[in-house]
Amino acid sequence: MKPSEVRCLVLAEHVELRKRLVEIDAVTSRILAGHEGGERILREKVRQLCALLEGHLALEETTLLPAICEVDGWGPVRADHLRQEHQAQRAALARLDRICTQAAGVELARTAQAFGRCLLEDMNLEERELLNPNLLRDDLISIDQFLG
Repeated sequence: MKPSEVRCLVLAEHVELRKRLVEIDAVTSRILAGHEGGERILREKVRQLCALLEGHLALEETTLLPAICEVDGWGPVRADHLRQEHQAQRAALARLDRICTQAAGVELARTAQAFGRCLLEDMNLEERELLNPNLLRDDLISIDQFLG
């Protein structure tokens, strides 16, 4: 798979993850504002997000990791960082799943919101640093590169 195809695939999944986070934020905002009845919906949406994110992490590990490893001399360092980030995200997912099973509405809402904010920050950083078209490009020659 070409680097541009990897980038497009991962970015498309980021769009879907953001849509799910917007839905979750709407429900958590209602719960935190004191509205009744959103807890069941929130649990369902959080579980759906967790499943989607697990699949997304697996996709990145099979497509993005090999692509960034090959891009330049810093590729292996970037790949190690991404692996560590995925490990941390899986731990956060496990915590979110536990809370989704055990916690009451307000605690669940706060946890889901905090998880959502962290996930958005991670995606934004990944898009700037790993999915940048200047890094993941199909051509092998960089125009305007200074060779010293």
